[in-house]
Amino acid sequence: MVNFDPTQVQTNIQKYVDTLLVYDKKRITELENRQSALQQKSSAVSQVISLLSSFSSSLNVNFDSLAVRSTNESVAQATASGKISGSISINADRLASYQVLDWTKLSGSDSSSAFHFDSSSQVSANSFWSSLVGSKFNITFELGDGSSESIEVDLTRFGQDSVLSQVLDDFAFQVNAHSSKVRLYKQKLNDGTFILQSSALSSGKNNAIKSVAFGSMIFSNEEDLSALDASFTVNGYSYTRSSNTFSDIIPNLTVTLNGIGSTMITVSSDTSTILQGMSNFVQSFKAFSDKLRSLINVDPSNQGALASDASTLRQVLDGVRTRLMSAKAVNVDGVEYGFNPSLIGISFDEYGTISLDTSKLNNYLSSNVKGQDILRNWWADVSSDIRKYIDKALGTNGTIGRLQSNYNSSIKGISDQIKQLNAQMEEKRATLVSQMGVIFNSLYQYQSMFAQMNSYFSSNY
Repeated sequence: MVNFDPTQVQTNIQKYVDTLLVYDKKRITELENRQSALQQKSSAVSQVISLLSSFSSSLNVNFDSLAVRSTNESVAQATASGKISGSISINADRLASYQVLDWTKLSGSDSSSAFHFDSSSQVSANSFWSSLVGSKFNITFELGDGSSESIEVDLTRFGQDSVLSQVLDDFAFQVNAHSSKVRLYKQKLNDGTFILQSSALSSGKNNAIKSVAFGSMIFSNEEDLSALDASFTVNGYSYTRSSNTFSDIIPNLTVTLNGIGSTMITVSSDTSTILQGMSNFVQSFKAFSDKLRSLINVDPSNQGALASDASTLRQVLDGVRTRLMSAKAVNVDGVEYGFNPSLIGISFDEYGTISLDTSKLNNYLSSNVKGQDILRNWWADVSSDIRKYIDKALGTNGTIGRLQSNYNSSIKGISDQIKQLNAQMEEKRATLVSQMGVIFNSLYQYQSMFAQMNSYFSSNY
């Protein structure tokens, strides 16, 4: 007679149920394998999208970059924008400077005693500040260009016994907090006394203090403010400017004076930027096409992840290549010029690999008077056409966008199936475990009954 070990019953039931669910598990495994394969394809499409995006960015080639050189950068440097070329001679006689004004030198009643003081002296010892302390008043700066700036100062918290140095500290603080033109500060002299000074926040005579007014009291600056302006010549013509940087003399040229002396500034087209930009484009397209060809490789010995979509994705390569290599009529200043990419050294070999002959491109730019303009206008048309094609391919209904959407949809559909089958299998498992439990329990009860009967007959007969 078979003995049923209750401790093994549950284990045996689980093993038996697992045997009955082998087919269900096989279906789920098959779906998981299929899902994994689709995820690999989706990941490969994402790589294509990323490379296409990088390639699209490489279409931004700067054809208007200018090379600006100075024969003596210690005298002047420059930057250029827009259409400009040629040479400009500059001779700097004087640089623009910031005014530093000693207020004791101002022309006005008691300016020397008003703005020259001992650090420990009290307000009462200075008749000028004695009249202002304890009140609110306006200080007005008249600048070299005729404009003015007025600031309210509040000295009501100070009295006649206040230390003058502290009063002037507060005075300067209030002015500095509200002025956009000047800064005030104390300057300590060798004898330990102080004077009040100011500095302009911008260079040149127009930004310098011409006079200072405290109500009805006016202190005038008698200095020659013109010495604060930069003085220089451009192509032999004399100029003065409040700043050492100017852009209003030669259109599209900004010059910064650095020192006294002469220099020659030359502006020319920066063909190196064009060469680099076109090289970057070619390298980016090559990286994209090489990767795509590896992904759509149909060779069984080295099959790509997107081999099944080779014909679809090859259209993208062909589409870009066709738009790039088509001959076009290019309009420059109302004149049409025939242009072919082979003129600048762009070509494809028999395997579809792109290349750029930079020497041919450089020669085209240097030997053709309108070469740069023709190339710029051709590229504007071609790059726009390619970018639109890429955007369409990546769109919802585009070649690549639709492919990615289909993969993602299939992955989701399989995921839903796996969830459903897992739920069904667990439900079936629970039912089978319950049914087998009943069967094994019945058998165990029969075993116990037979054991009792056997024991009875053994004892009595």
